[in-house]
Amino acid sequence: MEDFKTRLMAYARNAHDMGQTRFEEFCGINRGTINSIGPKGLGAAMISEILIKCPDLNARWLITGEGEMLERKPDADAKQAIYDLTIENLRLKKKIAELEGKGAAIAV
Repeated sequence: MEDFKTRLMAYARNAHDMGQTRFEEFCGINRGTINSIGPKGLGAAMISEILIKCPDLNARWLITGEGEMLERKPDADAKQAIYDLTIENLRLKKKIAELEGKGAAIAV
């Protein structure tokens, strides 16, 4: 099984087409940090910095090697369904407000 350092560099090369030094600069970590990674990986603060800069990086994969390298993003159909439901929700809220307004006028 690959170690933390190997997984991190695989991500840097595959997702960002970057070598070690450029990836360290991109993540805002000190030069040589990746070379100094021991068998236990990096500390939580350093991992957090990397994950903030790389939101598509799957933290579970990075730390344990389990799962996929990249976080799955909702597919286009799911995004469209969310959009459609949001629009329908707004339309219904507007209709309710109109009906409540008519009801208030009748009650007077």
